[in-house]
Amino acid sequence: MREVRASLIPTLNRISVKMRDGFDVPLVMTYDKNFFNEKSPWIMFTEGAQSQKSDLQFDISKLSLLNRGLCLCYPLIRGKKITTPHL
Repeated sequence: MREVRASLIPTLNRISVKMRDGFDVPLVMTYDKNFFNEKSPWIMFTEGAQSQKSDLQFDISKLSLLNRGLCLCYPLIRGKKITTPHL
């Protein structure tokens, strides 16, 4: 069994990524500051649909992913709009 580190330093950043069609899409990314580097794997979570609301919320089940050195990303898109959350 793997030991869980107590030194988790979660970090939250907002970045912009250029898509193939030329549009910039804002992403919110969270990661453990101790383990993140340019080779760290990313997981992108997309939720919701045009009529469905899904807000960014803390999810304890995703904490173990940060503990393993993964970067979690959330695109800020709603239907045809790019949204700006209150971070």
